[in-house]
Amino acid sequence: MSRLRLLAIVVLTVAFLLSLWAVPAAMITVALTLVQTLWIKVALCVVAVLWLLLLRPWAMFRDPRFGRFVSDMRRALIALIS
Repeated sequence: MSRLRLLAIVVLTVAFLLSLWAVPAAMITVALTLVQTLWIKVALCVVAVLWLLLLRPWAMFRDPRFGRFVSDMRRALIALIS
């Protein structure tokens, strides 16, 4: 049971951190490929830029706790594998 819980926590944490980058990338991709209306394209691009400016996902790499996060994830993955 504890391995399943650890796996769920690792997957959800990685999914959340990836979503900080994936959501604006998906918005811009949709704006450039699927949407035909200009105002929707502009709105999607503006929301994507605001998402990036407000959440600043690149700042997580400069946080002093990020090194500890990486080592904790490494330990969690080793515990899951072994």
